[in-house]
Amino acid sequence: MPFPYDDVTDLIDRAARFAEDGATVPARMRLAEARQVIDAGLRAGEHQPARRTYLDCEFLPGLTTTGGFVSAGLTDGEGRDWYGVNAEMDFAAVMANPFQREYIVPFLPLDSSGALDLDHEDVKPLAQIRDETTAYFDTGVDTVLYAYYGASDLMRLHSLWNHDWQAMPAPIPRWLDDLKALAVRAGNPEMPPQEKGVHHALEDARYNRVMHEVLLSLGRG
Repeated sequence: MPFPYDDVTDLIDRAARFAEDGATVPARMRLAEARQVIDAGLRAGEHQPARRTYLDCEFLPGLTTTGGFVSAGLTDGEGRDWYGVNAEMDFAAVMANPFQREYIVPFLPLDSSGALDLDHEDVKPLAQIRDETTAYFDTGVDTVLYAYYGASDLMRLHSLWNHDWQAMPAPIPRWLDDLKALAVRAGNPEMPPQEKGVHHALEDARYNRVMHEVLLSLGRG
């Protein structure tokens, strides 16, 4: 459970306002100094993971099996990237979906006939995707996963093991911090535009990192 920072600071501020009623100027200055010390202490006590990772998945909304798993991208705070396109996706269903055909398919490796290029290095069978994502997370350090509107992304990641947590390797995250939730709590600050690759899983994962960096700069990450 994350530290209830906003609740604690609200209590501090309410107590300080009450104490300031009728206080002398030096007393108010001491209250302000105390508030700063408490704020710094709360920040120092927050848990900071050794590694922050960012996930995005592209998928068919109505097909929740791995046939609807199109691609996934991962990156972290150090810029270590991983990307995979599912060689076993239901490509016909993807092509039959207007949104997928317009926005997702142009980023996929295709052969000269317009079919998925199974020989491309980014196109990988599910077994390889499972092995590589496990290796990506298996670093032996404290890791937190972030995604934007991330419930579906985490669900798709877990679908690689049929949502069986007993079968899922231990390094695979069971939970994530949702960047949308963090942004809402921060007052929905303005984010820089995504410069390229909207709906490309790796580019979207990289942009998740950009958004989180904004939130971290505001002390709300």
